[in-house]
Amino acid sequence: MITGIEVLKFGVENRQEANTFLADFGLKAVASDIDAADLYQTQNGSKIYLFDIADARLPPAIEAGSTLREVTWGVENDQDFETLKLSLAHEPGFTSSASHVQCRDPNGMTIVFEQSITHELPAAKTEGINQFGNIQRVNAASPVYEKAEPVDIGHVVFFTPDLEVTQAFYIEKVGFHLSDAYRKRGAFLRCRGEGFHHDLFLLSIPNKPAGLN
Repeated sequence: MITGIEVLKFGVENRQEANTFLADFGLKAVASDIDAADLYQTQNGSKIYLFDIADARLPPAIEAGSTLREVTWGVENDQDFETLKLSLAHEPGFTSSASHVQCRDPNGMTIVFEQSITHELPAAKTEGINQFGNIQRVNAASPVYEKAEPVDIGHVVFFTPDLEVTQAFYIEKVGFHLSDAYRKRGAFLRCRGEGFHHDLFLLSIPNKPAGLN
């Protein structure tokens, strides 16, 4: 089973500016295990790396400027690796080892599958919410937070010039599930049979090339 997005690698034109943005957003900077790359983590251990845009270790970009260069999806067990190897063996950029599978999707984005590195977190303690017919918070203020503390990487969104082909790749080759769709315009996909509403959103806009939303 694919567990979700676990690592994102960005190539950016201005590392200092990108670092400031991620820190302001609430992500935690930690010592990087990759030379000349900055590393931020969410609470469950997901990673975001910042590389210089011209770093030769990054895969080719699917659009100009600062953008996402590689997505790593967590995998639960050895059988999942074997299934992915068989399914993706003839895709562009395919490589594999005992615990690593890599290729490019129809958008040109490099996608990697590796053993999951994230960990479960205790259930969040939240104030009650009020909605029609279900009042849980009375005469109590909603909590105010100084800044966000991201828990995990929820999803990525890509513009795709060929929605039908890209959607079919993730469903038929990778094993994703369709949660919702805008007919001929967008597809919400989740990587597990049961889970969040979506881990990947594919968006098709006329004459819009592949890119990160």
